[in-house]
Order: sequence, then C-alpha cells, then structure tokens
Amino acid sequence: MTASRATHPVWHVEHVAATASTNDLTARRPAGTVIVADRQTSGRGRHGRAWTSDLGGLWCSFAVATPGPTARWALLPLAAGWALRTALGDLGLTGTHLRWPNDLMIGPRKLAGILVERFQPDTAVIGIGLNLVNTPGHTDPALVGTTTRLADHLDPMPSREAVLKALLHRLSSTLEWLERDEAATLTAELDSAWSKTPVRVALRPGGRVVTGHFAGITPTGDLRLQESGGPLRILPALDVEWLREEGELGINDLGSMI
Repeated sequence: MTASRATHPVWHVEHVAATASTNDLTARRPAGTVIVADRQTSGRGRHGRAWTSDLGGLWCSFAVATPGPTARWALLPLAAGWALRTALGDLGLTGTHLRWPNDLMIGPRKLAGILVERFQPDTAVIGIGLNLVNTPGHTDPALVGTTTRLADHLDPMPSREAVLKALLHRLSSTLEWLERDEAATLTAELDSAWSKTPVRVALRPGGRVVTGHFAGITPTGDLRLQESGGPLRILPALDVEWLREEGELGINDLGSMI
C-alpha cells in the first residue's frame, strides 16, 4: 500500500527559539498544531528521562486527533517511527531500523526518538527528536558513541525545513491508516523496518528479563517475542519496561532521545 491515498490534514507550524518542552507547549493546542524549537531546555523521553536537545537538531511536536478506539493508541509511537524512517528514506537515507517502541537507529546508534503523550481526551501529542547536525556528545560525555546524526549519513545534507516537510507528508499518511482502522496495513509495513536481532526484554512489574528474537508487533501494538528455545509470546505493550538488542546497555537509555 502506498501513502498517496491519504487525505492530508492541515498542519499549522509554529517556530520558537527555545522552550522547556515542545510536547508541553503543544499540550493544549488543537489537532494540526506543529511546534518546532531550535532547542529544548527541559526535554524528556519515556519515563521522564532527560532528552538532550541542543541547537542543530529537529525538535518538534505534533498535536493529532486520537485515532479512534483506545486499542490503537499503542500504535501511535510505532506509526510515528515508521513515518520518520520513511520520510528520511525519501530523502535518501538508508540503513535505518526501528527499535521498539520509540527509537530510530543506524546500527547500534540512536538517530531519533519519539515520545507520545495524551494531555486532552481527544488529542495526542507526538514528540520527535532527530539529530541533524548537532553533536550530543559535546554537551553530555555519556552520549559519546551511543548516538549518531543525519549529517554523518547524507551528503548533501537536507535542510531542517526539508526534513520537516517530508515528515509531515509521511505522518499524515500514516495517521490516515489508523483513522481508517487499517492497523494491519501499518503493522505489515512496519515488519521490514524492525531489527530482528536477538533481544532482551525487561517486564513490569519487577524488571524480569526474558530473551529471544523480536518477531514484530500485533495490530494493537503489543510485542511479539520468539523466546529462546521456547514459544512465541505476545507481550502487552504496557508490560514492557524496555527492549534492548544483545550487547546493548539495559535500563539506562544512553542517548539524546529516549
């Protein structure tokens, strides 16, 4: 299925020089609002972890209408991840994969992260942070060797405006799939985007770790794990604390985007 069938919503883009968090700034805005900041002073990721957002990156949030039934909410960060990966592919970037549920990776290094939050009953906010020409390790030595940036993989390097335009196009199309209740189409598109390497998964409560191969997601956004030497398991998204590929660090998400 191609994205061209989607009816694109009207986006209203606002630019700010600096804000504490683009998600917070977008929280009470109507669906269709997009806020782009040159930098964030108190950006955050999943579980409130710090999100380094210096000059030179794309730090933006999108207010979107909720995609129907509650079961589809779990798909929003996955849908945003697919839209971002595909948009960057449109600009010539290759070699990316998604790491469930909210990271865009090149090899073992994080290029972008996504945080979806709900502030109003009928609206969600999708926050996306993408390293463009910024170097997170310059401001946080702990990030050295764990992140990457678009400028290291594309030549010529597209402008921030060009990246945002491509992202808006693909995000519109992806949201339309959810609105039309075509979650199965989205999950099928996502299947080729995942890394199928061995993984470790920490489960709530208690952080018990299970191992296996990531086998995709269900149409409701739950994780499919082929356990090592065991059966295929369906892990509810809310029960998963973190997922890491073998050899990566665990709960400490060392990266500019969480």
